[in-house]
Amino acid sequence: MGLSWPYFNSMEHLPEKIICVMDGQCTLCSFGAKMIARFDRHDHIRIATAQSDLGQRLFVKAGLDPNDPQSWVVYHNQHLRTDADAVLYLSKFLSGPWQLARVLAVVPHRWRNGLYRVVARNRYRWFGRRNICDLPDKHLQSKLL
Repeated sequence: MGLSWPYFNSMEHLPEKIICVMDGQCTLCSFGAKMIARFDRHDHIRIATAQSDLGQRLFVKAGLDPNDPQSWVVYHNQHLRTDADAVLYLSKFLSGPWQLARVLAVVPHRWRNGLYRVVARNRYRWFGRRNICDLPDKHLQSKLL
């Protein structure tokens, strides 16, 4: 399923693609991964789970607890983005309904990240658990690191 962290000796050796790290056991994140695979028309993005070696290292680099993945982490050009900022950044590279996420840019940073964190804290209760890697389609499979 792609290359795992031990392949990369440092952050500089990561693929030039955008790397989106998300909770691999969250149904909402699993849906998000499928939508990224569907609307990433120019093949900009790769997906790693927070439970993978790569995901855990990027979570730590972002100052987040990799054992409690309550944010997406987006890594691109040696910059890390989290929470709603991560979603907003991804929306620049995705087509379709992802363009609606760009509306969040007008919402004050504190509010949009606050809303993001409320959803993140309640995601299992509201949406349940599901492994992101359970029988992925070919589009999603090609995105997974």
